Amino acid sequence: MKSKTWRIGFLVFFVLLLCLAGVLIWQARSEQAKTYQLTGEAQALRDRADAIEAKAPAGNAPLNDKLAYYDQLAQAKRISGDHTGSVAAFEERVKLSDKDLDYMDYLHVALSYQTLDKRAESLRALDQVEKLLPPDDFDSGFFRVDIEEDIIRMRKELQT
Repeated sequence: MKSKTWRIGFLVFFVLLLCLAGVLIWQARSEQAKTYQLTGEAQALRDRADAIEAKAPAGNAPLNDKLAYYDQLAQAKRISGDHTGSVAAFEERVKLSDKDLDYMDYLHVALSYQTLDKRAESLRALDQVEKLLPPDDFDSGFFRVDIEEDIIRMRKELQT
């Protein structure tokens, strides 16, 4: 009788162990699939930035084409996580012309500088953000105070 009870107990333990192993394997594969998906998305963003970079305008291209190219390249590089490339594209754009840049362009480069731990450059970009902030627009829901609070927070982080 004891051996039969022992066998049943061992069988139940073994089945539970198999179920636990199955759950762990399923969870590991699920996590691996998520990692692959995120890696695929990151690769797609890098591929987009590379595709934009490959379409550099010729040296004799109109200025507006060059400005648009560097704007797109800076944005694509920043979104793909290449902050060094984003800053380089932004700086090339500014060398050509800083007209038509708005506060968001400078805010994005300030964030990239901050990510690269270039505090002085980030603070200078934040100065430009403050100069270029448009007035409150109640119809569109734009309120300066929202961005000004973020700028104050960023300045505190950069100065510590």
